[in-house]
Amino acid sequence: GEYKAVDLSKEGRVVLFVVSTTGDGVVPDEMKIFWRILLNKNLSKTALADLRYSVVGLGDSGYDLFNAAARKLDTRLLSLGARQCLQPV
Repeated sequence: GEYKAVDLSKEGRVVLFVVSTTGDGVVPDEMKIFWRILLNKNLSKTALADLRYSVVGLGDSGYDLFNAAARKLDTRLLSLGARQCLQPV
């Protein structure tokens, strides 16, 4: 079945997201399905309240939208009630 965003809270104490950005802020192909799940408008503002996480972004600082995918993910997780363990790197 399809992975549900609320299942993230069941993954353990802390989830570490390592996210690359390709080109000028493009979300990697491997992240697109997961991203669509997180963008579901039916998710409540507390859907991920039990999730503690950190985001590590990988990318080329030569681009204007350096680490854009990681920043977008961090913003969305926060909007769903998740709590940061560390500031995004």
